Amino acid sequence: MEASLTIKDHIVESNEVVKLLGVNLDKNLNFAYHVNEICKKKERQINFLKRLSKFLNFKTRLAIFNSFVLSHFN
Repeated sequence: MEASLTIKDHIVESNEVVKLLGVNLDKNLNFAYHVNEICKKKERQINFLKRLSKFLNFKTRLAIFNSFVLSHFN
């Protein structure tokens, strides 16, 4: 069931997910959607790093991993 709210003749529609200050919240104020989105983004970055790994030494790969991937989980 989709709900809407009217405030001073303006209709405010409800959404399944809303991004607020960079955090995705669903209609139940659950972070599952947000966590899934971050994991998908980090998975793409890890796969990209894996494709580049044959051109980079270990120290450089580790620095890239720490700055792009691990920084979102710490």
